[in-house]
Amino acid sequence: KIDRQSEVFFAVDEGYTNPAVVLKIRKTSDASYHVEEEWYERGKLHGQIVEAALEMANQQGGSVIVDRSAAALRAEFRNAGFEVKSSQGRVLDGINTVLTLLTEKGIGGIPRLTVDPSCVNTINEFESYIWKEGKDEPVKEYDHAMDALRYGITSKPEPRKAQQSRW
Repeated sequence: KIDRQSEVFFAVDEGYTNPAVVLKIRKTSDASYHVEEEWYERGKLHGQIVEAALEMANQQGGSVIVDRSAAALRAEFRNAGFEVKSSQGRVLDGINTVLTLLTEKGIGGIPRLTVDPSCVNTINEFESYIWKEGKDEPVKEYDHAMDALRYGITSKPEPRKAQQSRW
């Protein structure tokens, strides 16, 4: 059952030699997240990454969060009609936020972060994520979907609440 108060957005990790990733994420009214769909491809140009997101969005654009170091890709998304936000925060803080969402229970006792079984690359990366020996830093391999997920979850702004007039 889809939460009527939910919002869909896209989280993107740039890549060419490494996979580029687009995740379609639904954020529910209780601040839980569900990864509904993934696009995970090597050797794709910026225009192809944007086109993949447009297909996932039914050609309607939407809100997208992109790695803050990918200025040209953010510009491509803007030109395609997306509302674009740069990723925010430190890597370790984002990893801790994802871990918290995986372990906390939301409505119905379901974890606050879930992934559709069709998102096999995202699931595989959860299982293959590794840390540098003796450091609080992940190895930069098999982490492209994890980076996109972290960008999306830590950078998605809370909806603005209506301000009550003083008059």
